Amino acid sequence: MARLLALDPSLTATGWAVLDLRHGCVEDVGVIRTKLPPKAKRHHYQGDTDDARVRALAQGVAKLYRIPGVAVVAKEAAAGSRHVKAAKALAYAQAVPVALAVGLGVGELLNVQAEEAKRAATGKKSATKDEVAAGVFARWPEARALVEALKPASIHEHATDALAVAMAVWDSPAVAGLRRFSDGG
Repeated sequence: MARLLALDPSLTATGWAVLDLRHGCVEDVGVIRTKLPPKAKRHHYQGDTDDARVRALAQGVAKLYRIPGVAVVAKEAAAGSRHVKAAKALAYAQAVPVALAVGLGVGELLNVQAEEAKRAATGKKSATKDEVAAGVFARWPEARALVEALKPASIHEHATDALAVAMAVWDSPAVAGLRRFSDGG
């Protein structure tokens, strides 16, 4: 069985979705959350905290890459930031899926701009999180219960963003070819 893994990378909450390419359905969704250690346990250097969060993210992504049949991974590409701390966190979050894909021999890795994911879900480049969720659930109604089961509700948008990334690559040559192969034709 061939599967698509879609990611919405973030150092604090990385959304993910696994889709069955043969049947075109959402199998599972989730969010990899990393936490700051309690203030009393934080080290003097911010880098120590960043290292712990990168490690937690890497462990979560590695588990996803080991799901049987993951043939292609699509991730939202970095959009950039004007703030140094945010840019650094974004760089870490973007590097983890790429480095692990190489290290673990994961197949195709596709990048999707946020605007393209929004357009795939809603038909427009600038959409609200609620509009993206509505578009995703219209395409894959079975995903609603999976997303709503995630607690707390504040993390739902990360999972629906990952599903929007999946929508953006669904008809790409790489994914369409895998879907045809999965169907036996």
